[in-house]
Amino acid sequence: MRHPPHPVTATCRTLMRRAWLACVLSALSISPLAWNVERMSQAAQRLGPHAVAGVRVLQPLLVHLTEADDAARLDGVNGFFNRRLAFRDDRDVWHVGDFWASPLETLQQGMGDCEDFAIAK
Repeated sequence: MRHPPHPVTATCRTLMRRAWLACVLSALSISPLAWNVERMSQAAQRLGPHAVAGVRVLQPLLVHLTEADDAARLDGVNGFFNRRLAFRDDRDVWHVGDFWASPLETLQQGMGDCEDFAIAK
């Protein structure tokens, strides 16, 4: 017998669907090169070594995906964050009920909740 999904799980699924839609729409209009490489690197350095390491891998990926089709871009960015991040509740990561971390903050922590995954992607 299947139980209905937990309300948090349902909320996360809804947020992820919205994030995917935003990614698709963004991929159609914004080049990965729109990122300021130097600015991203400086921000990562202020956060710590895990953010720096993540950015060092992310930047060449974004350049590589510049000429890729939309599906490959989505797959590449999705895979990047899925391999580097563990799912954890904000109470475990930030010790607060709800915190929307930046992509670099999430890379620094190496974990995040559904909003953090969606924002990062």
